[in-house]
Amino acid sequence: MRHIKLPVHFFEDDKLKAIRSQKDGDSVILLYTMLITVAVKSDAGGRLMLCEDIPYDEKILSGILNLPLAVVKTGLDLFVKFGLLTVEDSVFSLVNYDEYADIKTIRERRQNADRQARFKAKQGDGSVSGAVTAAAAGTQKKTAKSAEVGGDA
Repeated sequence: MRHIKLPVHFFEDDKLKAIRSQKDGDSVILLYTMLITVAVKSDAGGRLMLCEDIPYDEKILSGILNLPLAVVKTGLDLFVKFGLLTVEDSVFSLVNYDEYADIKTIRERRQNADRQARFKAKQGDGSVSGAVTAAAAGTQKKTAKSAEVGGDA
């Protein structure tokens, strides 16, 4: 399961305090925390992407996050103004993505998946799997013979 890292001092950030003091500030801060989760879920290095070639826009974000369009527009404008988001070619990117995404865990999971894929590829010839199966079968036979011998006594 993916998760985000949110520092305990998150809400003490002066930029977030300034945003929170604005009209609908609490909703805008909620939007920001939701955008953090969207960025991590997108797994696009902080870029807010619905899929590989479709970036999130104001209307899509409003719909999926169940927030009024006006709040989303205001929030995105404020986040860009305060340097929390950037926009390039209509793609919003979270500036401090690495701070919130558990990059180390994500990297470790990818490495484990790669290792498992290589192991399964090696297993494809049946040599490792067959050896394990044969060893297990041999152990089962020995256990069955021991039970027969013990039962006759």
